[in-house]
Amino acid sequence: MRRENLDALKAQQARMMGDCKGHSPATRAAMAWLIAANAPHMRASQLATWADQQLWEGAKAAHKANPETLHTLPDSILQSIAWGEAVALL
Repeated sequence: MRRENLDALKAQQARMMGDCKGHSPATRAAMAWLIAANAPHMRASQLATWADQQLWEGAKAAHKANPETLHTLPDSILQSIAWGEAVALL
């Protein structure tokens, strides 16, 4: 196993144990998708600079505006989200 794979595995295990130090790239992508799907004027380059808390608040507002958007996440994002992250998003 390569070093970066081991580091990613340890980070994943820490997230699952509640020792999260922010959102994973996959979770950030899911939140950005929710926002962009409900606010088409937003660009990915804008959302990439948002802090985790800003993305979380924006995603909550987007979900409130259209809860069905969560079910339109592309497979490329869904395949990267861990089970615990998917449960948290739902």
